[in-house]
Amino acid sequence: MSDPPSVPGIYTSISSPFPWIETGQGTLECKSQPGNPSTITYQWIRENVVIPGQIGDSLVITSLTRNDNRKIYKCKVSNDYTIHKNEDMMSQPITMNVEYRPVINIGTTAAYVRETDTFERLCTADGNPSPVIEWTPNFQQFLTVQQNSVQN
Repeated sequence: MSDPPSVPGIYTSISSPFPWIETGQGTLECKSQPGNPSTITYQWIRENVVIPGQIGDSLVITSLTRNDNRKIYKCKVSNDYTIHKNEDMMSQPITMNVEYRPVINIGTTAAYVRETDTFERLCTADGNPSPVIEWTPNFQQFLTVQQNSVQN
């Protein structure tokens, strides 16, 4: 009698639990109980695209970047039974959590403002975890506008 393997699950390895850190590496493990026949073939899928050459039960991801954050991975297991029956034994997706330093973008165009005018400067920051933006005035130097010139 032939049986399919169990529906697989994806886990982070004990040696590299989430969150992972940019420039580091992490390992995903695909766990499934074998059916009959007991030989299981593994396939890894990233963003709904099969990762070529990745056929083992572990997937090591090296040189992590900020672009790996929020990527979705799945694993698929099969044996002769699932192949003949055209069945997919697919894991639930796992979403990557890769922490990375913030990149701060602030407008740099020159601004000439009267002392009584309102001034706005856009600042954005991208990072994981989400950065907190805090404005701190520079008490070492104040600029004042007098007769269209800047004085310290």
